[in-house]
Amino acid sequence: MNTPHTSPHAGQGLNAPAAAGLRTPMPAWWAQAQAQGWVTGSPSGAASPQDEEPSAWLVGVLMVGALLCMLSAMGLLALLLQDLLISGLAWGLALLLWGASVAVMRAGPALFVQCLAVVGVATGSVWLGVLVGDAAHGPVGWPWLLAGVAQAALLGLTALAVRPRWVQQLCGVAAAAWLVLGVLVALAVSREALLAPWAPVILTGLVLLWGLWMARESAWAASPQGATWAALGEGMADGLLGAVVVLASVLDWLGGSASATVATTASSRQGMAVQALGLGAVVLVFGLALLRRWRGDAVPNTRGARWQPLAGLAVGLATAASAAMPWMAPVALMAASAAMRARWRLLGACGVVALVVLSRFYYALSWSLATKGAVMAGVGLALALVLLALRARWRQVPAAADAARTPAAGRTGHRLGWAGVVLGAVLCLGLVNLDVWRKEQVVQHGEAIWVPLAPVDPRSLMQGDYMDLRFDIPPSVLKDLEAPGMALSSWADVVVTLDARQRATVQRLAQPDEALAANERRMPLKRLKGRWTLVTDAYFFPEGGAKPFEAARLGEFRVLPDGRALLVGLSDANGQPIHAPADLRR
Repeated sequence: MNTPHTSPHAGQGLNAPAAAGLRTPMPAWWAQAQAQGWVTGSPSGAASPQDEEPSAWLVGVLMVGALLCMLSAMGLLALLLQDLLISGLAWGLALLLWGASVAVMRAGPALFVQCLAVVGVATGSVWLGVLVGDAAHGPVGWPWLLAGVAQAALLGLTALAVRPRWVQQLCGVAAAAWLVLGVLVALAVSREALLAPWAPVILTGLVLLWGLWMARESAWAASPQGATWAALGEGMADGLLGAVVVLASVLDWLGGSASATVATTASSRQGMAVQALGLGAVVLVFGLALLRRWRGDAVPNTRGARWQPLAGLAVGLATAASAAMPWMAPVALMAASAAMRARWRLLGACGVVALVVLSRFYYALSWSLATKGAVMAGVGLALALVLLALRARWRQVPAAADAARTPAAGRTGHRLGWAGVVLGAVLCLGLVNLDVWRKEQVVQHGEAIWVPLAPVDPRSLMQGDYMDLRFDIPPSVLKDLEAPGMALSSWADVVVTLDARQRATVQRLAQPDEALAANERRMPLKRLKGRWTLVTDAYFFPEGGAKPFEAARLGEFRVLPDGRALLVGLSDANGQPIHAPADLRR
């Protein structure tokens, strides 16, 4: 007997999309509410299978399969039809590929077929973009700009033509990426200049245009394509944030970050100052607009009103950070726009990207480590003072939510808070002092042993310059350390032999309760940064004090009979100590 068809809007059919890894706009409680007569129809009109949103994990898995299938087939076709790829028929073939892929997605097929169509759209749009750039005539760099704009426009048309929201957002991400790439490469090629000084400014301009476009959301939200425009805007925001992370990291790695470039001429220093002031001013204007909007919407004597000073503090910090670190400007602008439009997910993403950008401050070579430390300490002190002042203001403004709290409950919560602070401080100080005491015992009672080393000289923001220490560990020991039983271990003990001058050589892995010869000692190995090393992999000294340590050839350790060891200093090839200001051997 045939099973009667069940509508996806009632009964068990409502849960069918969820079982397939899909998210439907229909709430889980809607069917039960319909059965009890509380509601009729559907919560957002007649939902179709095309409105069901797949989970990100499901899309990712299927997209990998689609890439493998489509790229293999297209690679084979490219080999067979390579002459046509650059002929006059290439325009028609590229448009045919793009149009056919869009038509497939509009038909609402299975998710895997949609993924195949997405790969087809991407290939067709890239092909058309290349053809546009190749046909362009004009100044150097003009083809790159036209190719990027053509790609973004074609992806925008794709988003308007298809219904799946995840495809629309993906088109927004790709469109933003191609716009950024086209503009930056065109600028670099035409001006024969590095991307680094201009990249933050270009990103800030693109984010500014995005923010102005999203400010009209209330105007186009009521249109039939309102949801599509919203999805496209969200995708472009994600693409712009991704571009900030990638460009900031890559350009810093290449040594060309605008925040890390040392200005060597008066004109370059003046240009960087103008850039910093301009970016800071733009962020300040947007921040003031945000504060004005919130102040107009805030209800007096509520928690929202009491958060106004903290919002002002955030705007001030964002302005200062944008002036000091250009990559903060596009992130701050997008965060302000997201806060204005109550897009909290995007605001959270901006916070994560801001932390990534702030971490690049580590590599700003135009600032000395001492200056960085002073700035960090000054900012921390200023924030503490401002927060104390805001706390007093917070207490002066009553909140409706606080009226229901009894005085006894307030006093109890206050006491518990201080008790937690005191307990945390005692635990932190106790653990730190216990660790210091244990290391002092090693220094005072340990046997002096020297191990040959091969130093290099990276830097550490918090601790000054340091040498990356590398000790000679025999291949046989390293092979034993990679055994299956040691795969997840981060600690191991080795046996070293001492010569007449107390120079140590690693011999083998130590066994539990192993009896050692008179000239043998037990020392610990650690797995640090993916490699094994004796005790530690770094020796720190003050910034600017690296010159004397260039002669270091030996690491001096103190070792206890139970295997505990500590690096106390570095020595030259003759074993003469190279003293640092805080040397443990004094």
